[in-house]
Amino acid sequence: MDIVALLEVLVKGLLDAENKFFENPKDFSSLERSVKSSTEAFSASFLGEVLSRMNSMLSDCGARKERFNIQRVDKRTLITSVGDVVF
Repeated sequence: MDIVALLEVLVKGLLDAENKFFENPKDFSSLERSVKSSTEAFSASFLGEVLSRMNSMLSDCGARKERFNIQRVDKRTLITSVGDVVF
């Protein structure tokens, strides 16, 4: 997934949260939770994309290939303040 697709998902989540708030303006806490959830999901996905690209760069590095062989290629998960980051 590229950054544009991630941003589209983020904007959709924010607009959905805004529409729900306009339907019930007394429920500000729901808006707050929805915005926080959307931005944290975006952040976790973005971090996962960055780590995946960095992992690919390290795997394709010529100096590494000369001296080391990759034994395993597993999906990894980091637990962060914005949620689980998978790469």
